[in-house]
Amino acid sequence: MELTAFKTNEDGGGTWSTALNTSSNAFDGMIRPLHPAVAVGNGKGYALGGTTPINGTEQMAGGMLSYDFSTGLFRNNSIQIHGGYTNLANLIWVPQFGTEGCFVLIGGAGGASDATRDFYSWEEIYVMDAATEVFYKQNATGDYPNSGRQEFCTAVVASSNETVEIFVYGGWGGALGDDAATPYDEIFILTLPAFEWIKHDYTPEAARLAHSCEAVGGSQILLIGGLAGSTDDATYTGQFGVRDTNDQGLGIFNMTSLVWEDKYTANPPAYRQADVVAEAYASGSANDSISWNNDNIKSIFSHKNFTITSSGGSSSSSSSPSATSTAASKSSSLSGGAIAGIVVGCVAGVAIVGGLLAFCCLRRRRRQASAAAAARDAAAAQHQHQNAGIQEAPYGSEVMEMQAENGCLELDGSAKPPYGYSPLAELPGGEFPPSATQQEVKR
Repeated sequence: MELTAFKTNEDGGGTWSTALNTSSNAFDGMIRPLHPAVAVGNGKGYALGGTTPINGTEQMAGGMLSYDFSTGLFRNNSIQIHGGYTNLANLIWVPQFGTEGCFVLIGGAGGASDATRDFYSWEEIYVMDAATEVFYKQNATGDYPNSGRQEFCTAVVASSNETVEIFVYGGWGGALGDDAATPYDEIFILTLPAFEWIKHDYTPEAARLAHSCEAVGGSQILLIGGLAGSTDDATYTGQFGVRDTNDQGLGIFNMTSLVWEDKYTANPPAYRQADVVAEAYASGSANDSISWNNDNIKSIFSHKNFTITSSGGSSSSSSSPSATSTAASKSSSLSGGAIAGIVVGCVAGVAIVGGLLAFCCLRRRRRQASAAAAARDAAAAQHQHQNAGIQEAPYGSEVMEMQAENGCLELDGSAKPPYGYSPLAELPGGEFPPSATQQEVKR
C-alpha cells in the first residue's frame, strides 16, 4: 500500500508523485476497508467505516480514517454514530454551512454481510462539523428514499438562494434483474438547510448501480460508468458482461429541467433550482417546518459561507485558493466564437494596416519620381542655356534612394510587426481544470 499525490498545473494537467511509499510506518496497523464513505474537504481526506476481511470473514471496519494534506499525517478517529460502524453510505462535503464547512452522511447500513446487514433510515441525516469532527443527527422530512438502497451516487450543488441541493440517483436493494432492480431507477433531492427530501416523479426504466456522479458546471450532472442492473442476468458479476447503454459510459442530467440530455453544454448558465425545489421554499414548507434536533446542528447551519460569483452562481467563501483561482479563470475565459472573432478581427486589421502602408508608399514614390523628372528638365534647360561645356549628369543621379528612416519599408515575411501589435496566444483547452491537489491510496 502506498499514497500517491497528483499536483495540478495551469495547463489542466499535472504530475504524479509518491507521498508515502510502501515502507512507510504510517501504514502500520492500518486496515484497507471495502465500501467506506469517502470525501475530501477542509484540507483533509476522510474514509468512514466500510468492511474488512478478518480471519477470512468480512467484518465491519470501525471508526473514520483521516489524512491531513498539510501535515501528511493519518489519524484514526472513533465515531459516535451507528455504534461506531457504518457501511455502504455516502459522505458529502458541503462547505457552504458551518464555520469551516460540514460533511453530510446519508444512507448506509450496519452489518458486513447480507445476512446481518441492517440498513439505516434515510429520514435520519448525520452531519459532521468540519471544525470539531463531531457528528450530529438531524431528522429530514418529505419523500425520502427507501432504506436498503446501496451503491447509489450523489452530486451536490449550491444555489444563489443560499441553499444546497444533494441529488441522489440509482443504486439497488441487494437483488438484480429487471423486476428487482428497475424500481431503483429514481432521483431524489435533499435540499439544505430545510432538510426536506423531494422525489423527482418519472417512470423507472433502467437501473444503474456502482456508478459515480459529479456536478460539472451550471445545472449539469455528469454520470460516470456503473452497471446496468435491469438485465436477464441476476448475478452481480454477470452485469460486467452487459454493454453500457450510455455512449462512452457517460450521461448528462440537468438539475433544473430534471431531464436526461444527450450532450454536454460548455459555458452553461448558472445553476437554477428546479421548480419543485423553489416551490418548496416559496410555499414555506421548506423554511417554516424546520425542527432542529439540537442547538449544535442548528448552529452549524446558521453559519453560511455563500458568495455570489460574476456568473450568478454561488460558491463557498471557505473554498481553497486553487478553487478560487479556477473560478476566476472560468469567469474570464472566452468562448470559441469570441476567440475566432478576435483572430479574424486581428487578421483583418493587419491586412487593412498593410494596405494603407502600401498605398502611402506608392503615392510618395510617385510624387518623388515626378519631382525628379522636373528637376532633370530644369537642369537640361539650364545646361543648354549656359552652354558652358558642362557634361550632363547621368540620368537620375540627383535622386537619392529612400532610406528606411525616411520612408516606408516594403512589407515582407521578415519585416517586424508594427509597434503595438502582439500575436494572440492560444487559450488552453478544457472547461473545467482541476481545482486542487487530489490524493488517492493505491492498494
